[in-house]
Amino acid sequence: MRMMQQKRGWLAVPLLIGAVFVWMWTDAPAQQGAEVPNLRSTASPKASLEQKKARWAYWHRMLRDPATGEIPQRARARELAFAEQLSAQAGLAKGQLVKDYQWAEAGPINVGGRTRALAVDVTDSDVILAAGVSGGVWKSTNGGASWRLTSDAARSLSVTSLAQDPRPGNTDTWYYVSGEFTGNSTFDQGFTAPLMGFGLFRSTDNGETWSLLLTDNDDKTFSSQFDLMSRVIVSPTTGTVYFASHAFGIFRMPAGTSSPTLVVGGVAASNWADVAVAPNGDLLASISVPTQGGTSNLPPGIYRSTNDGVTWSDVTPTGMATNHNRSVVAFAPSNTNVGYAFVHDANADAPQFFKLNLNNGTSENRTANLPDFGDEEEAGFFNLQGAYNMALAVKPDDENFVLLGATNLYRSRDGFATPATNINDVWIGGYDNSNDGFGLYPNSHPDMHVFTFDPANPNRLLTGHDGGISSINDIRSSSNPVPWVSENNGYNVTQYYKIAISTEAGDDRIVGGTQDNSSPFMRFTDEAVESVDIFGGDGATAHIASNNIYVSAQNGLVGRFTTLGNGEPNENSLSFVQPSGASNQQFIHPYVVDPVSENVMFYPDGRQLWRSVTVNTVVNFNQNGTSTGWTQVTGLAAPSGFDVTALNYAQSNPSNRLYYGASGGGTPRVFRLDNASTATSGQVEVSPSGAAAGAYVSDIAVNPEDGDEIIVVLSNYEIEGLFHSSDGGDTYTAIEGNLGDTGVTASDFGPSMRGAVIVPFSDETVYMVATSIGVFSTTQLNGASTVWTQEGAAQMGNIVVEDIAARTSDKRVVAASHGRGVFVGNETGAVSVEGTEEVPGTFQLTQNYPNPFNPTTTILFSLPEASAVRLRLFDLTGRELRTLVANVTYGEGTHTVQFDAGALASGTYLYRLEAQPLQGAGRGFTATRQMTYLK
Repeated sequence: MRMMQQKRGWLAVPLLIGAVFVWMWTDAPAQQGAEVPNLRSTASPKASLEQKKARWAYWHRMLRDPATGEIPQRARARELAFAEQLSAQAGLAKGQLVKDYQWAEAGPINVGGRTRALAVDVTDSDVILAAGVSGGVWKSTNGGASWRLTSDAARSLSVTSLAQDPRPGNTDTWYYVSGEFTGNSTFDQGFTAPLMGFGLFRSTDNGETWSLLLTDNDDKTFSSQFDLMSRVIVSPTTGTVYFASHAFGIFRMPAGTSSPTLVVGGVAASNWADVAVAPNGDLLASISVPTQGGTSNLPPGIYRSTNDGVTWSDVTPTGMATNHNRSVVAFAPSNTNVGYAFVHDANADAPQFFKLNLNNGTSENRTANLPDFGDEEEAGFFNLQGAYNMALAVKPDDENFVLLGATNLYRSRDGFATPATNINDVWIGGYDNSNDGFGLYPNSHPDMHVFTFDPANPNRLLTGHDGGISSINDIRSSSNPVPWVSENNGYNVTQYYKIAISTEAGDDRIVGGTQDNSSPFMRFTDEAVESVDIFGGDGATAHIASNNIYVSAQNGLVGRFTTLGNGEPNENSLSFVQPSGASNQQFIHPYVVDPVSENVMFYPDGRQLWRSVTVNTVVNFNQNGTSTGWTQVTGLAAPSGFDVTALNYAQSNPSNRLYYGASGGGTPRVFRLDNASTATSGQVEVSPSGAAAGAYVSDIAVNPEDGDEIIVVLSNYEIEGLFHSSDGGDTYTAIEGNLGDTGVTASDFGPSMRGAVIVPFSDETVYMVATSIGVFSTTQLNGASTVWTQEGAAQMGNIVVEDIAARTSDKRVVAASHGRGVFVGNETGAVSVEGTEEVPGTFQLTQNYPNPFNPTTTILFSLPEASAVRLRLFDLTGRELRTLVANVTYGEGTHTVQFDAGALASGTYLYRLEAQPLQGAGRGFTATRQMTYLK
């Protein structure tokens, strides 16, 4: 099989800007190989645009508050604030017996995700920093051979740009900005709720740890320059920091200060801005046409500064589109009198390209020479996807060697001064430039977002795209194809939609559907692993049966592979098994296979259902599906105006029972059907009373040993999202408990519920839920008083978990995140709880809260047994400043220490816990974390 290559006076003016944001979405690339279908429609730029609309509609429907029709303002910031409160209040009921799950990152380590931030250390080319738009900051110290996460998983992981201070003596200082404006996976219909950032972050230890430098999260709307930021740079001559902020413009912050000034743009003026810096400190900036109703201090266009951003001169090229949206700018590092502008003409939804002669203020319009390798139905079409993917770079030692990134990567050796006609020399990444654009360019990926050259080698280039990171040692290469290398070696920022495991104990197979990266198949034992891509497009619902593996792509395309003797999918056995007569498919389309009688599949068609009782044997090579064995069961249907959005089977007591949920404009509906493999009518409505009208049924969990016990999961914000029934849905109890909004401040609210599993043990039952702030579990359901406890806090943090799967045989649980790949939980035994605190399974030192703080904060640590504890404070040089706890004995449980920074200076500090169990010398525990004090 083919391996996939892998409040300080800030501007805070409420803005009515969300409703006019331009929506843009990521592409779902076609992939090809012996085992991968040619999903031709996904290679079409026009089809790509439709896919973006479909993805937007999917997320919006899942997450919007039904009462308003919109995703709440600043949803991510508010739910993370809620998570912090939840952590501070953590506790379980007295006497509860709990199961101890140990969690590990599973991967896939060779499949990346959308990457907009990438840079190489100016002092050491082996040190690379990269960041996923929902996966946080990662660091490699061996040239990309391996990676590790360095940003805090409890914070926003939406990183869009990062930069190093290149001045000698300052190179340990890095910055990153956060909040993705375009392509984000959680926009709502009013465009008010992308994964907004938390502000500007800084590292002073070469990217090892990060502290929040600038933010404004006091309000819960998009009204701050720190909400959505797309670029950060540092002047190599002065250390001045510049950042680009959507709806504002370019901000300037002199070195050693924390007071940025808006120098290009205006409050609520324009959607887009960009800024670039030359080796001599000169600056180029772009500002888009006014779209937000505010006023800019400069007309839209391109500007240059030669005095560290204090004043700016107009260098807007002649012929630049009147209605220009996004513009990306760059200097030629070898000649700072040469610049380039890559422009999105919003009227034509087309690119423009200009060379800027900065010494005399003239320009050259080279748009006519841009590549043209196909019409808008073909992969070679120069496709910006509404300015979603635009990247520009100039080779450091050659002012005429220019790279442009759209869906594909294009190269010119003369700055596009002449027409780009040699397809093999010009089209060198993204989609494959052969075979009509089917598949991916070897070791590259469509949708280019960032280019960075190695400061020590002007021929070495790294690219960030929707598939992660690729590199090439010599960008001048005339080879066909050019020899890209995948750098996704543990850079685990994969964005999952759905996940599946088999029901067999010890089976290490995992398969799931991902955004832009198909359906990775992998085997996990005890450490993160690589995967194999076994389908195409945006991966969706999956299922592992005894002798088959089912995977799917966007809009309901379902493929079945038979398995070899070792359980691997047989790459030559692909059949397309979805009913060809079905319509009304959803972007991520549900279906379900009976886990007992694996020949039965149900497949929704809007409010109705199709059924096959031979889905495990039908052979069909037409990706439009098959009519063989399929029947539309007209006697089974949700009400008009509803779509079936979730299905699940009871495995026993009874078996052959189907549950399905439907979502629409009214109260969500749930149905139960016995004798599901043969029944043509007889469905029983078992909808939960009290569910919010317009809510989305995202999952129905069924107890594998008791088919009468279910949990209905509703995924929208600001509603009750969990309903439990022990009698097949005849009656329900709402069980969100401490995950609900009760007891939190009015400005914050609980997470979105995404999925659930029920795992029965001999002595009790474990209930787990996947949420937008991680995985939570309980063994005692108690209605509104249910207490959920976070699982895998150290491993997963507060990541968005889209789906969760489990099995009874060995109690394994897998959690699929949208931005951090897959995590596996294995149960290691039961521990008892006394009093109000859980007895932890391991020693743990958690992040202080709040953080940053002024002047007090709480430090929390957990002990599985009585221990002598010492807690000390250090500065970043390792100098001990204070002893907070001096060899004090604490009992088993979770404990807190209050710390008052007092007269300490603002800054970043380290706190270290040392715990020595009273029984068993030599089993000590030590852990260190970082805290930030801001006066």
